[in-house]
Amino acid sequence: MTSQIRERALALVAGGALIFAISASVLPSVNASHLAPVGLGTATSFAILAGTGVTSVPTSTINGNLGVSPTAGASIVVSCAEMGGTIYAVDATGPACAIIDPGLLTSAKNSLTGAISDAAGRTGGLPVAANELGGKTLTHGVYSSGSTMALSSGTLTLDAGGDPSAVWIFQLGSDLTVGNATSVSLTNGAQACNVFWKVNSAFIGSTATFVGNVLASTQITVANDTTITGRLLASTANVTLINDTINLSTCAVPQLIPPTRPPFTVAPSATAVPTPTPVGPTATPAGTPVSSSATPVSSTATPSSATAAPVAAVAATTTPGAGGTPRPLSGLPSTSTDLEAVPTWALVLVLGGFGLIVVAARMRSRMRPANAPTSMDREM
Repeated sequence: MTSQIRERALALVAGGALIFAISASVLPSVNASHLAPVGLGTATSFAILAGTGVTSVPTSTINGNLGVSPTAGASIVVSCAEMGGTIYAVDATGPACAIIDPGLLTSAKNSLTGAISDAAGRTGGLPVAANELGGKTLTHGVYSSGSTMALSSGTLTLDAGGDPSAVWIFQLGSDLTVGNATSVSLTNGAQACNVFWKVNSAFIGSTATFVGNVLASTQITVANDTTITGRLLASTANVTLINDTINLSTCAVPQLIPPTRPPFTVAPSATAVPTPTPVGPTATPAGTPVSSSATPVSSTATPSSATAAPVAAVAATTTPGAGGTPRPLSGLPSTSTDLEAVPTWALVLVLGGFGLIVVAARMRSRMRPANAPTSMDREM
């Protein structure tokens, strides 16, 4: 008896393992990062936001909104021609194209303060060797330094591993320095909108390619001819540009698998057969007008009663299948339900249960002695 119990327990374990294996191979993998992005609130629409001013040595290109608060609009030394977005100022002393909206700017600055606090408070940060980013490939996560970080040369690669929701947060106790002609590369689905640099101040060199949202407590300086995809948000000081390109980053919506062949309804056609008089058993009465572009009604159609529904335009979009049953023409979506519509979890349970039954049956057959009577023998 003890041996039988042990064998049955083993069968149950084997069946459970089978179910787990099928689940792992069939069900989609979950998001591996488990790291939420830093919330930017009303600062989200700003490519550049500063506390004391924004200066651009012409001509830069700024694709996104720009704002300064609480300093007066006169601190915005950016021409309207450089803007691919809107300039917001607290008063009328800014550029001629600026919109005066101190309420929005105050809200955006408060959101920036909250974002800096959020990024600084993330736990579990990993160190970066020698605080040097050049030549490294980093997967999602929090990376911390109590002092500075540098991208002195080469390329920093951020690898999402196929997860477009992967998030990187760099926590710096001091300043970020990015060298000339360096770059940050995004691979395997990584998005610039999900990269955050919490810094005291940032200096980004010339002809660099940089990505991410720079959340600076003080100032941000960008040298000549650099391209940045992200945001430059400086809480209490200036943002300075020299012939640069700043592109506001937005997250692409993840692509979802569409439902399997939704129901298809044929819309009435302008060339449909006009409403006939009551149809006889085998044919339409003579004299009933029929559009020249409609498919003639077959004389072998199923007999209809005198109160049958009018012949619809679907007659022109179907061809007879086996036995005269109408079937959709090629190119039209099907309304049939097939195995693709069966939920994955149902398939997992069915396959797993079948495997469990098979394993248990095999174990029972091994346990029975060769000369042991079967249930049929006992009945006889």
